[in-house]
Amino acid sequence: MIKKLFALVTIFVSSVAFAQNDIDAMRYSQTSSYGDARFMSMGGAFGSLGANVSCMNFNPAGIAMYRKGELVVTPGIQLQAADATHYGTSASDFSTKVSLSNIGFVAAWNQQPMSMRTNTANNYQPYNGDRYGPGSNKPQQQPAQPKQSSNEITDRWAFGIDFNRVADFNYHTTINGYVPASSSIMSSMAAAGAGHYPGDLNQFYEGLGYNTYLINPVSNTDSSHYVGQNSYTPGMVLQQQKNIQSSGRVGELAIALAHSFNDKFYVGGSVGVPFVKYNYQSTLTESDYKNVDTVFSALTYQENIVTSGVGINAKIGGIYRFNSGVKIGLYGQTPTDYKLTDNYQNTMTSTFDNSYSQYNSTSTSPSGTYTYKFHTPAKAGASVSYVFKKLLAFSVDGEYVDYATARYPDNITFFDVNNTIKQKYTGTANLKAGVELNVRPIVIRAGFGSYGSPFGDVLSGKFVRNSFSGGVGFRGTHNVYLDLGFVYTKWAEKYYVIDPMYVQASNINYSTLYITATLGIKFN
Repeated sequence: MIKKLFALVTIFVSSVAFAQNDIDAMRYSQTSSYGDARFMSMGGAFGSLGANVSCMNFNPAGIAMYRKGELVVTPGIQLQAADATHYGTSASDFSTKVSLSNIGFVAAWNQQPMSMRTNTANNYQPYNGDRYGPGSNKPQQQPAQPKQSSNEITDRWAFGIDFNRVADFNYHTTINGYVPASSSIMSSMAAAGAGHYPGDLNQFYEGLGYNTYLINPVSNTDSSHYVGQNSYTPGMVLQQQKNIQSSGRVGELAIALAHSFNDKFYVGGSVGVPFVKYNYQSTLTESDYKNVDTVFSALTYQENIVTSGVGINAKIGGIYRFNSGVKIGLYGQTPTDYKLTDNYQNTMTSTFDNSYSQYNSTSTSPSGTYTYKFHTPAKAGASVSYVFKKLLAFSVDGEYVDYATARYPDNITFFDVNNTIKQKYTGTANLKAGVELNVRPIVIRAGFGSYGSPFGDVLSGKFVRNSFSGGVGFRGTHNVYLDLGFVYTKWAEKYYVIDPMYVQASNINYSTLYITATLGIKFN
């Protein structure tokens, strides 16, 4: 029954349950192959193919293959669908988002061979005041300087700056189903409050349930144990629905320097500065589906989280050209060291039947702020590519990531979370492949990418993301070009709308279609 009107909680505790967990760790550890339209159309398989601005965020040695400078900008639009099944009931959601995938600049210049610099120095004759010889009124002709051949200039430098989206958080999901009364969030809140007096309840969770009369002390003599309103009518069926809206991205600024040795070996490094922006809002509603309870009618629990921050990492790579067609590449990325700040606030609203409508109420938590550090896993990759007479190009990349190495450096605060990450997650592989057919002025592309699950599955299974891509480019005689591309990605997840101890997992199938266009300008 409704607890009597006594002593509403007015003192908020200073310590709250931290929202950071292993799921947050995976969110910032998993990346995708966003970039310019050519890069995305070929599945991001540019670990040895090179000559693309997006290489700076993966294998920076690739920009050493530039012979000219280039400026590119890549806007895109994402269409996202989510189909969820909760206790046998299906629900769908759809959203769109316009974003900037990539903007970058590369400059390349030749390094004069040492032999040419030596010859030039030896042939130089400074003016000594005697410009005319005996019996001649014409100046002496200086020895001809050696003619510089473009074929001799095979050592080059390249410098680039690129801003590349490496992860996307724009998803809308609706989960709806009919559950037994025991699967209510009220059961979870009552259990979370066990052993705590009302003034000690967590005001971001069970304290909100207490303030809105959704959980009550079990008796007047025991005010440190609680029971949910759902427990009074065990046969009640609840309609349980959760709407999730998330937005944001990880956008990485990369500054790269690379060098070409005799067009045979290419090496490069970059410093990456990723910027995080993540907005999360979820609204859980539960209602007495058949109106069998004489007291409880409905509840709404809303969570709002905004995460922002910045990180830093380093990448290094090399590419070796065996012959005019075959190249191999190796590259690696250090862990990204993030400093993140969470701002969060939760709200609970309760609605009771008419006889108890005076207890209808809304309770809002204080505004919480927490700053912390997080380290993503390192990454290593290898690539092989083949180019046939500038007509056909094919490339395959493989990457290894051990998600079990993700961690929060503050091991005292996050000891349990770090242990969960070590035990729950493992190493996996990301596989990418791309092909390009150059029939100028049209270039046709296709690609595939598979990003392994943090649980170890590769190519198929829950949480494995498979992408199919394609595109077309237009190359004329001018220095301006246009590339169009698309990437279709699908994956499946299991999701718990509340504490897994009280509810079954929901199955969600996600799919996204990202359509993008790149405008590029080449210059000397």
